[in-house]
Amino acid sequence: MYTVAHCNGYHALSGFGQFSPFFILTIKKIIESIFSVFSIKTIYYMLHMIFQKSSPFNVLILLFVLLSACRKDTPQQDVPFEAVEGVHYEIYEPSEKSNITEDLKIVSYNTASASKSELQTLLGLLPAGTNVVCLQEVENPADVLAVFSSGKDHRNETGYHSFPYYCQARKNSTKAATYKKEYQMILSKFPIVKHDLRHVNTDPHGDKWKRYGEYVRLKVNSNTSIDLFHYHNTNRADGADKSVHGMNNFRDWIREDVLKVPPSYDPSTHPNLFIVGDLNLFTHGTQQVQLRNILGNNLNYYGDFLDYVVSSQRKNSSGRVLSGSLSDHNIVWASFDISTNRANAHKNVVRLYEDSHFAGRVISFEKSSCVHIPYWHKVQGDDQYWNDRVSSIRVGSNVRLAIYPHSYHSGSVYHLPHLPGGKGFRNDVFSSLNVKAR
Repeated sequence: MYTVAHCNGYHALSGFGQFSPFFILTIKKIIESIFSVFSIKTIYYMLHMIFQKSSPFNVLILLFVLLSACRKDTPQQDVPFEAVEGVHYEIYEPSEKSNITEDLKIVSYNTASASKSELQTLLGLLPAGTNVVCLQEVENPADVLAVFSSGKDHRNETGYHSFPYYCQARKNSTKAATYKKEYQMILSKFPIVKHDLRHVNTDPHGDKWKRYGEYVRLKVNSNTSIDLFHYHNTNRADGADKSVHGMNNFRDWIREDVLKVPPSYDPSTHPNLFIVGDLNLFTHGTQQVQLRNILGNNLNYYGDFLDYVVSSQRKNSSGRVLSGSLSDHNIVWASFDISTNRANAHKNVVRLYEDSHFAGRVISFEKSSCVHIPYWHKVQGDDQYWNDRVSSIRVGSNVRLAIYPHSYHSGSVYHLPHLPGGKGFRNDVFSSLNVKAR
């Protein structure tokens, strides 16, 4: 019987007597590669070349061919879980504290660069049952994460008043000799199973803000997800036509790059579609007509002043909360007859964590996620990707995870669940995965 341990991406074998693992590995790889890649006749000619004309040049050619043939792992090799160590994992059964069923309630609010104390006041003003918050003009994201119990240092995945999952986009001024920046953020009680950020418009005047659209898919219940788009549009002070232009760009990004649908597509037919933010077109009169013409006349529009929650679903209630001196915008909210349950959502996703013991930043995947990690998923808050960063894993009790050390599902596959919790595998080596129903 032999075991397997990872050594810089290669497999080292032990249990074969006095020979070192590296020696056994090398001989095994060379023999397997030679006979899997080359015919017997070709091997004969290679050996003949070496022994009959053993010039340094010929030796180098043969070594190059053999090393090229040696792949780092044998694709789809199922490796015993007990053979590897390093990453914490558990089969996740949510606590009763998070087993709460409530309607979906979304808030949009322009913070006007609120301070930490003002953000704490905002948290107290949120309507009861709020489970998704979209913020614009955030000056310090760290303050938001602290107040809303989110981010790697504050995340509480079961607290009723916490918003453990977030996505943010930075808005930079492109005006010469100006170094201003602001953020827009999505805070959620539910795992984010898909996200995208895209530069959609740059203001022509003023600070010439470079503006981004945010997209997230939220897993809100066992078999229910929502698609939410968030945007802070070009200020109407640049001219209503510039705001219209910005919304057209945002609409085109949603339609062409995310939903991948033709211009004739009716967004009201898309299940659980939400468009949220400070859209900088008035909620009444000519500008709302223009907004409806851009996004779709059959969608449902709820808002106040310039702030909207737009949806393919009809609300069951909506309203505003006066913010007083906190901002020149009020808190806008809408509630929908979409049943949410955080415990059920967690049972149906896999969560990968940056640090051991389920700490650090987190990324989530739902069933049918067949994912190549390196260049599709950025780590929230910096410019790095999730490739080779996984240190702990939670697998929902309704799903099964297959995870691979290399891109495009190559290399030795590890399955979860496989053994009782507590066993693990090598830290920071995984690059692709697949999630299926158990």
